This record gives sequence, structure tokens and C-alpha cells, in this order.
Amino acid sequence: MRWYSLRQRRRLLARRLRETDELVEDAVLLDVTARLAKKLLEFARDYGMARPEGTVIGLRLTRADVASVVGATRESVNKPMGLFRGQEVLEMQHGRIVIRRPEELERRIY
Repeated sequence: MRWYSLRQRRRLLARRLRETDELVEDAVLLDVTARLAKKLLEFARDYGMARPEGTVIGLRLTRADVASVVGATRESVNKPMGLFRGQEVLEMQHGRIVIRRPEELERRIY
């Protein structure tokens, strides 16, 4: 078992509280498309690899996986994913999401 100092525990608790607050705020204030756009940008920031064709998210994600992290059903995520693909904002390559136009995802959040 790992022991944390009181300061470390407070920081961890504060970070988790901020993350939970943000999730609740997003669920209340943002529609599925905006939550999807925001999460895709977070994935790109945290797991992205810059390539000539765009930022490749270094995770293999199913639509069910994506739906789960944005708090939606797979069916409700299909429409905005199709819209983003149709607008060439993103594409799928070998089971990975490639973000080609992150500015369009950013614009869609707010």
C-alpha cells in the first residue's frame, strides 16, 4: 500500500473534485456533439501523435467507448461522428481517430 502525505491527498482530492465538477457541468450545459468535440480534443492533447494527415489519437476507441466517456449512447454519438467525418474534421484510419481540423472541433464546443 502506498502512503500519501496529507498535502498529496488534498491535491488528489481537489483534482478529482475539479474533474467531477467539469463532467457534471458539461453534461448539463453541452449537447452530445459539443461533449464529443471536447473529449476528442482532450484525447488528441493527451494521446495524440502529430502526423502530416492530422493528429492521430493513439488509442483504439470504438464508438461505444467514445459514447461512454461523453455520457451518451452509441447511437447518439453516431450522428455527430458522421457529421465530423463528412465535414472532413476527422477520419478513421486503421481503427484510430485522426483529427484533421481541430479548430472546427474547438468551434463546436461553445
